[in-house]
Amino acid sequence: KDMVKAGRSYAVEWPTSYSCCLCDVEITVAMMTVMQVALSVVLAAVSLAGASFAMPAADAGVGRVFLEQGTAPSTQGWTLVGPAAPHDPVHLTVALKHPSAVLNALRETFDAVSSPASPRYGQHLTKAQVDRLTAVPAHREAAVREWVAAGVAAHEHAAVRTVVEASGCGGFLVVRTCAQVASGLVGVDFFRFANRAAHPDVALAVRARSAYTVPAGVAEHVSWVGGVLRLPNVQNLAPAQQQAPSSGGGGDDDAGNRTVVGTTASSIRKLYKIDDLMGGKAANNSQSVAAFLGQYASAGDLAEFFDLFFRAGKQPLAKVIGPNTGLSGTEASLDVQYIMSTGALVKTWFWSDGRLHDKQEPFLQWLQDVANTTDAPWVHSISYGDTEDSLSREYMERVNVEFQKLGVRGISVLIASGDSGVGSAPASGGGGGACTRFEPNFPASSPYVTAVGGSRLKFGSSDSEEVNGLSGGGFSNTFDAPDYQKTAVAQYLADATDLPAAHYFNRTGRAYPDVAALSAGFVVVVDRVPIPGVAGTSCASPTFAGVVSLLNDARLAAGKRPLGFLNTWLYSLGHAALNDITSGSNPGCGTDGFEAAAGWDPASGWGSPDTPALIKAALALP
Repeated sequence: KDMVKAGRSYAVEWPTSYSCCLCDVEITVAMMTVMQVALSVVLAAVSLAGASFAMPAADAGVGRVFLEQGTAPSTQGWTLVGPAAPHDPVHLTVALKHPSAVLNALRETFDAVSSPASPRYGQHLTKAQVDRLTAVPAHREAAVREWVAAGVAAHEHAAVRTVVEASGCGGFLVVRTCAQVASGLVGVDFFRFANRAAHPDVALAVRARSAYTVPAGVAEHVSWVGGVLRLPNVQNLAPAQQQAPSSGGGGDDDAGNRTVVGTTASSIRKLYKIDDLMGGKAANNSQSVAAFLGQYASAGDLAEFFDLFFRAGKQPLAKVIGPNTGLSGTEASLDVQYIMSTGALVKTWFWSDGRLHDKQEPFLQWLQDVANTTDAPWVHSISYGDTEDSLSREYMERVNVEFQKLGVRGISVLIASGDSGVGSAPASGGGGGACTRFEPNFPASSPYVTAVGGSRLKFGSSDSEEVNGLSGGGFSNTFDAPDYQKTAVAQYLADATDLPAAHYFNRTGRAYPDVAALSAGFVVVVDRVPIPGVAGTSCASPTFAGVVSLLNDARLAAGKRPLGFLNTWLYSLGHAALNDITSGSNPGCGTDGFEAAAGWDPASGWGSPDTPALIKAALALP
């Protein structure tokens, strides 16, 4: 792993005897220094062609069943290095099936506590109640443990000890083992992949190249096994972009805050009429951003940001979960600095997941961690995503179950809608060729989150917004439109006169985004230096999330419950308190994408926040 971190010097501790699978020699040194070793050298030494996944045409074999069949995860940016060594570590995440009665009960409860028209609106469950509601039968876990034990017994001399761990929130088992044992469990060989452009934490991965199987008796209890197929989408490893600022200024304002060319805390608070409003009135209110892929937030950068741009809102992070000791990243700094700009003085958590579930953005691992936290914040912003095409339906549906668990507890999850407009999917599903259809993003396309699209200020304006062309939006190819949005979406499709050709999108799918916020020209402090021109819906999500925290602050201070899942309210009542964005589009796939329009549209959702109006509407709810 350290050898692929090109351009740096590392002291690497080696065992007394180390077997090198690449060169088939024995290294017997106690310590060595690896300097300036480029990944290209390693790949040149072991050059193997054909890094694409080959989905087998053969059957699964006697007594075995394919899982996630037909899924062809993207290998873009990844190079096949060679077969995995028997002792290479492999972590498998086994998703246990919930009985249909459990899923139906969860969905019924989710709908009831999220709909303002329901007499149960706002009657959220505790963590313990959710755990009981969604418990997986014990015999399912027992069947998986028995399967793993048999696989370990077949390789009793394996160099790596196999450990099986249960998730605290139930429904998952993590199997920490080696490639030799994993191969026997899922009936497929494992290989080493390398990526010179990826963050060091994900520069190497051990994966299979073909569909996997499990015994038929195990398949009855398992939805999928993670850690076998999926590789990180390299294009999503650096979601923050650079884009020319769209507002002006210079000097200091009356409060002593620096005004610069670009979007800052002060300009956003003015645009969305937050002005002098602060949170922190409710002691039990909190908000969080999630950071993955080795992104860290610096306390010094946060303090410098407040000193420069928002002195009245200065406060430290209330809590840090996970590692936060590396160099600060633009993405993590952006998320923290701007959720604390709009949701000023609300206690803020920084949730850093240094681990990588399935070696990609660990939505599922993060969800499990939040599910295991009794006092988890009421509002969460996530600025990462992937394309639906690169994930299996089974995987996405299970993530949706975890989102529902959070909504039932009264937790709001906001997701950046993506930075590729409508997206572009070639005929081959990612292997090249002319674009034939739009490519929706997940989890923005989940019916159980609030997807936040991107806007920008119109040229020469300081208070009028239009769609930022990068704003992710469109229609899911996996999930049907939920009931809460069918009327609004049908109205858009009926009124629009310039829709893309029908073959580009699934007009009956879950449509997104739901709302929007500024996503251009943000000034972010990194390494104590203000970096201008940061853009993307990763700007919009924490910005809108902070506003939601202000709504919760007002409700909690009034003795009411937090808002929880937002969309049912937004589509029925809350949209009247948003600034409708009616110009611009989100192009892609050689088209103009979807045009903004009056009311909801798949480029800007219902629009951006009018904070005083939203607070009034939120307080009017039970």
